[in-house]
Parts: sequence; C-alpha cells; structure tokens
Amino acid sequence: MKLLWHHEPSCILITGKKGSGKSTLWLEKLKAWPGRKFVFDHKLEVAHKLGWKAQTNPDQMKAAVAAGIPVVFYPGLSFPANRSAGFAFFCNWVFEVCAILPGKKVLGIDEVQQWTDVGPSGVPESFQLILDDGRLRGIDLLMISQAPNEVNKGIRRQITEIYCFKHTDGLVLEWLERDPFCLDRTEIPKLKTPGGWVWRNVDTDAMKRSGGNAPDDPRKTSSRRSK
Repeated sequence: MKLLWHHEPSCILITGKKGSGKSTLWLEKLKAWPGRKFVFDHKLEVAHKLGWKAQTNPDQMKAAVAAGIPVVFYPGLSFPANRSAGFAFFCNWVFEVCAILPGKKVLGIDEVQQWTDVGPSGVPESFQLILDDGRLRGIDLLMISQAPNEVNKGIRRQITEIYCFKHTDGLVLEWLERDPFCLDRTEIPKLKTPGGWVWRNVDTDAMKRSGGNAPDDPRKTSSRRSK
C-alpha cells in the first residue's frame, strides 16, 4: 500500500445553473489535472467532449490503469437500473486501486448531489471512505453540481475551494452565503453567463473573480472566521 501521509487534499466544488459555464470549467480542470484521473461519467459527457475512452466494467478499467489513460466509468451497462449503485461501486473500486498506485489522483464527479442524499446516512459508504481517508491515497475531488443545497453536509465540510457561477434560486443562494463559503447572495445572480464566476478558498479566504466581473474585493472576506 502506497500511503501519502503529507498529501494536502483538494476538494473542489464547481456550481452554477444550467448554461452558466460550469461544465466547461470542470472539463478544463479535469483535462489539465496532474496525475491519474478517475471520472464517474453517467452521461458519457466526458468521454464525448474530451475524447476519452469510456469503460463499462472492471476489466476495462484495469486495462486503462495499465495503459496510463484516464479511467472514465460509464455505469449505464453494468448498472442500467441503478446508477447510484454504480457510483458506490466505482468509488469502492477507485479507493482500492489508489492504494497501490503512486502519486496524486483525482476523482471527477458530475452532479454529485444525484448520488447522495442530504440525511446523516446519505453518503454511500465507499464514497465516505474517500472523503475520510482518500487523502492518504492521494485522491483529490473535483465535483460539479447544479443544486449545491442538495449536497450532503458531510461533503460540504470537506470542500476546500468553490467556483460559483450564476445562480438565482433562493435556496441555493442561502446555501452559498452560509459558512464556510460566505458568498454575497446579491452578487451571484448578477454574474455574467456564460463564464462569470466567483472563487473562494475556504481555508485562506482568498477570492478571485472571472468572466468580466468586478475585480477582487476584500469587502466580504471578514465575516466567516470572525463569528
């Protein structure tokens, strides 16, 4: 077993309403991410847009690992009636494989709220293992969600960075303005589409903006740690 005791994990959530540009950024980051790549591709979007070969069973995934190419798991054939079970299976497979692979890895998850519930037992055990101990196996997380308010609290607590594109739903805005993100709910609905986003590092409170938005402004970074 190859444990990375000093690995500082990244757990990134990219969120925004449909058409805001969040998927484009997610795909760009997946493509550029250093190290091994594992993607749960339930719609074959990654395979199609990045030209990465999708796998549908463990033998194909093992062959992808041996070839040093991204593992892009499509659950539609092995788990046609229960893709949530496919997600749990894939998380377990990734967790086990990453125990013997050296270096850093990333697990990409599209619409993470679809595969978990908001309740205390809403995270599949295999994904919880990654949340709890994935850093020791070099696993970072790159997730995307149109409905972050439906993301389980256990996942929320692990997020180290958030990229927020335009949202207008009141429940989502309430979720975004709470600790630890503390984003300005009056700014998020005004972000330009596509491509406008606000980024915050949860650990350092650093912020950036892109897509023609206002320049960095420290006006709202003091609220969350001072309470």
